[in-house]
Amino acid sequence: MGFDNKNSYWIDTFIKKYEESFKKVDLLDRKSEYWRFASPSIWYDNYINKKLPSEKQIENFSFNYDGITECCIKFKDGMLDISSLTELNKDEKNIEVSSYKDAVTNENHWSTQKFGVAQTNAEKPYERPLALFNGLDSRDGVFIKFKKGMRKKFHIIYEGNEQKKSTIRNLFDFEEDVDITIIEHFYGNSKYNIVSEFFNDKNSKFEHIKIINQDITDTFIYHLFGNCQKHSNIKAINFSFSENPVRNEVNLHLEGPECNATVASLGFGQKATSICDNTVFISHQEESSKSRQIIKNALSGGAKAIFQGKIYVSSVAQKTDGYQMSNGLILTDDCQFLVKPELEIYADDVVCSHGSISGTLNDDHLFYLQSRGIPLVEAQKQLIQAFFAEILNEINDEKVINHIQKQISVKLA
Repeated sequence: MGFDNKNSYWIDTFIKKYEESFKKVDLLDRKSEYWRFASPSIWYDNYINKKLPSEKQIENFSFNYDGITECCIKFKDGMLDISSLTELNKDEKNIEVSSYKDAVTNENHWSTQKFGVAQTNAEKPYERPLALFNGLDSRDGVFIKFKKGMRKKFHIIYEGNEQKKSTIRNLFDFEEDVDITIIEHFYGNSKYNIVSEFFNDKNSKFEHIKIINQDITDTFIYHLFGNCQKHSNIKAINFSFSENPVRNEVNLHLEGPECNATVASLGFGQKATSICDNTVFISHQEESSKSRQIIKNALSGGAKAIFQGKIYVSSVAQKTDGYQMSNGLILTDDCQFLVKPELEIYADDVVCSHGSISGTLNDDHLFYLQSRGIPLVEAQKQLIQAFFAEILNEINDEKVINHIQKQISVKLA
């Protein structure tokens, strides 16, 4: 596909590769464990064919990033707001920021050595057809190199005011000793298909917070592919409030020893159209790394949640510590929480565990709160908020926590 002109760019090689691989994938193959609980057609067919509502009032849940993050990049209807990029390049000397279009038309751009590497690692255990489709259909994105020792918080806002597909490709490169937080915030009418690759050099720290607002009107697909070097830290936290299908895939390749990785997700669905699908794969390639997967979903009104999580430990990754837990709070009988936890271990000196618990609100807890004069409905709300507390505790910024709690309160109203 490429750009609509006669020039040839380095990205065209990848687009051709993705297109050829995509054609080989049988999207409707229900025998594939990758699609065990939900057919990819839920996302792909909707993304290609489904007509969005003619008019949809967008509720503004966005918040001022001042005081939370130090700078902001914006996408509007799938296109990068160049003015926000210009301001960032003007103010920041320790980063290199490029639009997708500028990067892929520059044969000497740093991204030529990074692009596609993390996705390729993710494709070794499983095909990633929705990511392949992103690769051959992307038209915009942001590529950022964070230079050695940098400390920064970023806010990337995706606005969907018009009814368009937003197929976006991002690339983040973290040099040694950086400490970066990126908050990605989605709302509006767009059909989102996002792929973000990142590379953590040694001793680097990356905290990624993704907020999918309640007013998202259509399917949402996000892939996060990352490679981590020695002593690097990654924390990926997802908050999903959409009543439409959401596919959140995280694949972390812990290449170096003594890495620390956390993947956490909060999903809140209240309608039959709501599907919160988390697919997580963490690969331990060297010794003494730790990983945690914590997934929590509260479901009512026929909503569905899916968790497929895997911890892979190579034969040389001794002293690996891997933990995985998924919890489903089933608030009405017509909901489903479908789980497939996996451990694949080839080393013998490891501590790895997985578990899953689903159930309703605890009657004893409800009785206790009511005995203290709290009405039943309010007691139910408090227990649901307490259920999500473990995910919120992964965030250190009170303003971000308050924003998430506001969205929970809206869902509980």
